[in-house]
Amino acid sequence: MFYREIPPVSELARFIRCLWVLRYPSETPVREPERVVPDGCCELIINRAAPFVQIHTDGERQWHPSMMLVGQITRFILIEPTGDVNLIGIRFEPGGLHALLGLNVGEIRDQRIALSSFSTSLSCRLEEAAGREDLNGLQQTLLGLLPKSTRSCTLIERAVEEISSAHGDLTIADLGRRLAVTPRQLERRFRHEVGLTPKRFSRILRFNALLQLSRNRPGDNWTQHSLACGYYDQAHLVRDCQDLAGMSPSAFRADRHPLTDFFSTGENMSDFSKSSKR
Repeated sequence: MFYREIPPVSELARFIRCLWVLRYPSETPVREPERVVPDGCCELIINRAAPFVQIHTDGERQWHPSMMLVGQITRFILIEPTGDVNLIGIRFEPGGLHALLGLNVGEIRDQRIALSSFSTSLSCRLEEAAGREDLNGLQQTLLGLLPKSTRSCTLIERAVEEISSAHGDLTIADLGRRLAVTPRQLERRFRHEVGLTPKRFSRILRFNALLQLSRNRPGDNWTQHSLACGYYDQAHLVRDCQDLAGMSPSAFRADRHPLTDFFSTGENMSDFSKSSKR
């Protein structure tokens, strides 16, 4: 399995966290279906090989478009490749998708929509660059979407920075006071530009901080990790893990989650298949 992240050019860094490439053949021993948990980011994904299928809790199977906008996910999803995997992704900063495309990101929460249904011309330009495996070409296309004028730092960017710095351990009331805005105003803007409520976004960031800490310090127990990340007690952690990952902390830790692991750690991995074997 090959996974690589590429930082965006400086002009796009405010809006895009990274570009990424994921490739592996169909015989790679990745557990199927694969569980992916929320990370607080929207993405644009270009599939250059076999389609992916999302498996819903009721057993329904939904085929993903070959080029799609992925809205914020509020809890885990199960996805399954149907053959060889060759993906190119653009991971937006929270609020970045709204800034570049002008979308009400709250309207695509928990959805995967074909980019062509939003913009045929943009879809064609990105598809052409992806067909050449030209990541610079992808970035040049995205540079054409930059707003004509941008403020130094928007309210939502400041809010995201505050929540991220606290790893999600910050109440909305405290956040509103820091930003001199009412919680109601903040929630409305946050839903529109980020796609989540500030409270849900904070929970997702806190949970991802927990996962990162667990990987970095595997010898510690979940109680130590949960207290370090701002969970009140074990019951608080269990509720969040069940809600966001769909399983208990012990079950989640015992299982393997290759895609979640390297999507959330940001590590470049050229051979993850060996550690993916059960």
